[in-house]
Amino acid sequence: ALSLSGNARDTIQVLEEQSNQYLNRDLNVLTSNASSLSYSNTVNILGLKPNTRYSFKVKSINNQGVATNWSTTTSAYTFAQVPAMVKIERISNEIAKLFINNLENPSNTDIAIRESNTNKYLDFTKNILVSTPVWGKFSDFGGVNGIEVRELELGKQYGFAVQAKNSASVETALSESLYIGASAILKNVDSMLKATLVEKTDVDLTNPDNGQYGEKEVRILEGEYLVADIPVLFAKDRDWADVVLATSPREKKTVIKLNENHGVLKPFTMYVVGEDTNVFVLCPGATKLADIGPTCEGGVKYTGPFPQKINVEGNDVYVSITVIGGVKYWVADGLTGTGGMGYYEEAKETEEKKETGVVLQVFDDIKGTIDEIEKPQLQTITVATGAVSVAVGTTAALGGLSQFAYSIGQFFLSIFSALGYRRKRIHYGFVYDSQTKEPLSLAVVRIMDMENKLVGTEVTNMNGRITGNLEPGEYTIMVSKRGYKFPSENIKGSEDYPISNVYTGKLVVSSSDSNIQIAIPMDPVEMSKMDRAIVACRSILSKFALLLNFVIFVGGILLVVYMYQKYPEKENLLIALVYILPLYTLIASLFDKNGKYGKVILKKNRKPVDGIPVYIKEREFNKIVAKRVTNEKGMYRFIVDKGRYEISIDSNKYKLLNSIEDLVVDVKKDNYMITKKLRIKEV
Repeated sequence: ALSLSGNARDTIQVLEEQSNQYLNRDLNVLTSNASSLSYSNTVNILGLKPNTRYSFKVKSINNQGVATNWSTTTSAYTFAQVPAMVKIERISNEIAKLFINNLENPSNTDIAIRESNTNKYLDFTKNILVSTPVWGKFSDFGGVNGIEVRELELGKQYGFAVQAKNSASVETALSESLYIGASAILKNVDSMLKATLVEKTDVDLTNPDNGQYGEKEVRILEGEYLVADIPVLFAKDRDWADVVLATSPREKKTVIKLNENHGVLKPFTMYVVGEDTNVFVLCPGATKLADIGPTCEGGVKYTGPFPQKINVEGNDVYVSITVIGGVKYWVADGLTGTGGMGYYEEAKETEEKKETGVVLQVFDDIKGTIDEIEKPQLQTITVATGAVSVAVGTTAALGGLSQFAYSIGQFFLSIFSALGYRRKRIHYGFVYDSQTKEPLSLAVVRIMDMENKLVGTEVTNMNGRITGNLEPGEYTIMVSKRGYKFPSENIKGSEDYPISNVYTGKLVVSSSDSNIQIAIPMDPVEMSKMDRAIVACRSILSKFALLLNFVIFVGGILLVVYMYQKYPEKENLLIALVYILPLYTLIASLFDKNGKYGKVILKKNRKPVDGIPVYIKEREFNKIVAKRVTNEKGMYRFIVDKGRYEISIDSNKYKLLNSIEDLVVDVKKDNYMITKKLRIKEV
């Protein structure tokens, strides 16, 4: 991948200097034909040879077709390809022969062979295992004829893997190991427990017929309950007679103690039945279930939000909550031996208080700004915003505290920013529905530093955007919204085409004025009957509030007119002017498009179709800029800035029937909502 810096509105050409080939924009490979592509900070190039030096240069072309000079040349070696261990042949009790495949690596590529159980390396000059890496060419290791390894012990297990490094000394991962010698099992495992492979839970690892080679992920169960997932090195039979491994689903406790003699060299994962608990405690010194409790010596308490990371005895231990097989578990990952339990602690914050917390956070923010404003200026702002309180007071009283806090708070803060009393708020990204890709408004975003200390609470706007004023550093994020859960289980990586830079557990702010467009997915969940009732009541009250607000506003205007006719004084005329802002707010609410959506319907029965991916492409650069997936009502919408766009769908089952003229939209202003009715038919 090439990292570029330039103007996002330009097109570019990328040239590989040694082969005199251009990067093809459609195939992302080098070809002899000159080709231009849209600018991107990162350009991926496919089809390159491993461990080969390439030299690239780039030039930009603006929208008038004027090109810059070529940039300076940047050269680099591609990574080597991971070789393959093909087979192992036993020659005698002490000698085996190894065969490797160098695949597409050039002949000058260095390789090394490692024995997996002892972490020793094959010295091709002596044909024995040594403690330090010995790098050589494919031919040094016998080429296609293979190479012997000597001085092996009879009855001992050996596993061999191969790796390579390129001419810049960047090493590949190890290949999959091949084994010879005796397989191994677990011995003297507690009869109450079952030891299986994680990926094959029907394989009993205490049965000699199921002997294993190398490192395997072992799952421990007691009856139907999970106890632990443990990486075990099966270099030899492992005696677990003195292992501490016990669980009590009734007491919601688990204790585990293992060491290298048991084949455990890496951190493992512990499961503890959670049921109705809300707090988790680790007891590092526990050696039996009785040692575990909320006040255990040296205990480390996890109170959330989950997943939560705390350093325990030099290791980062993550604790999360999950449901497996209908059972709620506490999952402690990164352990090296400890006990833990879940228990219930009276919640410090209920759902109703959570909304109030948003209100207090917003008004504390406002208060800090107001304290800096002198009296005459504050009087001016108070008079200018008084009418807003009249216009939205009834709506705020009936529509929910969070909406009231957000609307009024953002209005005040925008005035303070315009007057220079508040630092400009920076965009850090947006929150969206992982299924429909729709931005989520009024999601509560809590931002914490790496010590898990809350540094800010934000509420997303109608575009799902998050703004704030963070100092440079690393942060983690927790998001909550009724009807959704976080973190997303649908989106696993950092890409959700065409959405990039998806949040994967860390927000990095490089400077106090940097705009970071991080995308935060949330998974929709089925709401409880109570939540659905609350949403329905809010919808009804919102409509009633709009009507009542209109009546109050008209009554106020009539009262001002009557008062001016009776007492024709300038002061009363000025009071009438104050209602200009409430009038604008009222008109905007009457013609609000927030509830407007486009629909995808089937031509033959005019029924909506769900699950249809709808894309919007910027015509000037021929680039997909957003994606939506229709919900169960076939609805979608896009909110875009100025530009020329084209709507399309991606489906093998349906064909779009709208004319191209109907699908192309010229947008003249920012934050414009596109809600076309799309007609489709089955292919």
